[in-house]
Amino acid sequence: IKGGEYKAHSGMLKSAVSISRDCRRLISATLAAHPGYKLVITGHSLGAGTASVLGTMWRETFPGVKVYAFGVPCVGPKGAEPADNGDVVSVVKTGDPFGTLSLGHVADLVSGIKYLAENEGLRKEVIQAAKEGRKGGGVLDKAIKEVRGKMNNHKFYPPGRVYEMDEIDGEVKLWKVGRDRWKEMVLQYNMLDIPKHVPFLYEDMLKKWGEQQSEVVKK
Repeated sequence: IKGGEYKAHSGMLKSAVSISRDCRRLISATLAAHPGYKLVITGHSLGAGTASVLGTMWRETFPGVKVYAFGVPCVGPKGAEPADNGDVVSVVKTGDPFGTLSLGHVADLVSGIKYLAENEGLRKEVIQAAKEGRKGGGVLDKAIKEVRGKMNNHKFYPPGRVYEMDEIDGEVKLWKVGRDRWKEMVLQYNMLDIPKHVPFLYEDMLKKWGEQQSEVVKK
């Protein structure tokens, strides 16, 4: 790919290259037969990641190509495309585990656990604070700062302009989030709650969000 630095998940890259070989000529012919039309690529999960890579590959071939990625996993590192491709719009539901799950995120987790395992004094202080129900300040803030100092592995991120989505007080809301939102794996009891990732959930929530926007326009 010309004109920049591109780094992507190898499996998604291979899939994108395969799709490009199979479909590029057909899409070129179809667009040529319909002047004024633009290409839009979309996908969910692995398909979303592959779509973001494919859209980046095809930016010169199909000027104006846009990508909409839903439930997208971590695709590539920041500072390179497709992670920094502004023509990609990603939507990740709050609690979807795949937005913060790359080998680098797992390595960070291992580094943090290893640091606590090797520092008995700090570990005991953290356990004691947890037993007492403390949620912040003092030893906990100190521990978090020290552990984060060890979490500097090479990570992948969701691509493009990323919006987080959740249902709050009966309304579906989307808001744009920065890259730092995805730099740490969030440890919680339901962190691998796969139902938060399934495509029909995204479809239902986005349909409801669209209906909400229509009601706002009518008013």
